[in-house]
Amino acid sequence: MVYSSGFSFDIIEACTGIIPMMIYVAAVLAYPSNIRRKAPGIILGILGIYAVNIFRMVTLFLIGTYFHSFFDIAHYLIWQALMILVAIALWLLWTSRLAHAAPK
Repeated sequence: MVYSSGFSFDIIEACTGIIPMMIYVAAVLAYPSNIRRKAPGIILGILGIYAVNIFRMVTLFLIGTYFHSFFDIAHYLIWQALMILVAIALWLLWTSRLAHAAPK
């Protein structure tokens, strides 16, 4: 639970960033590359999604505190889509920079 004098919200399991992390990890594992390239990609991707999710929680808290009427839009429409896009963008970055060609 995150709270202040004027606003509070519960962080439920679905809002921990685990779903975008699972999507990212599944995409990395499915990509034809060797494990030496996948392991750092998975670790860095999970850390990246975690960091973005912390930023998400802070911004949602600030929006809820100062612009409460915009909270539901920011939470359900903007940030949920952005978290999936972050996972996709990190995967694309990994495939273009670290994954290289499939092993022969």
